Amino acid sequence: MGSIRPRSITAVARIPHPALGDRINAERQKVQATATYQAAQASEILNSVYGGSQSDKGYAQLFRPGMFGSKPVVVLTHLEESSTDPVDQLGAEQGLRLHEETARLSLRGRHQAVRNSGHYIQLDQPEVLLQAIRSVLDQLKKD
Repeated sequence: MGSIRPRSITAVARIPHPALGDRINAERQKVQATATYQAAQASEILNSVYGGSQSDKGYAQLFRPGMFGSKPVVVLTHLEESSTDPVDQLGAEQGLRLHEETARLSLRGRHQAVRNSGHYIQLDQPEVLLQAIRSVLDQLKKD
């Protein structure tokens, strides 16, 4: 999978989100600047599918289509404006594929790409998240 670009991780994590307000954004800035937070971010990536061949093998065992049976699952993926950076484009494509795999963990899984949203869909487009939750609850009521 290649090397990790810590600068990108840090830059993305530190972007203030207007919906959170000044106070929460200020606290996020403080926490995200700590060595502990940065180490946790790096560990998360190193131990995920992006960490290399060993991590991929571990994830392959976890991601078995249908392993959730018929439990309803909705996986939301943010889609921001297209980047001309090939690394960003590859990352976005990989993210879509991984989220499609995640949706296939359920026989009733559904993957939905959310256009014009950042990583925090719940803040950028809360109505999309609410609709996904409602659709899962509706499916559960029918069971």
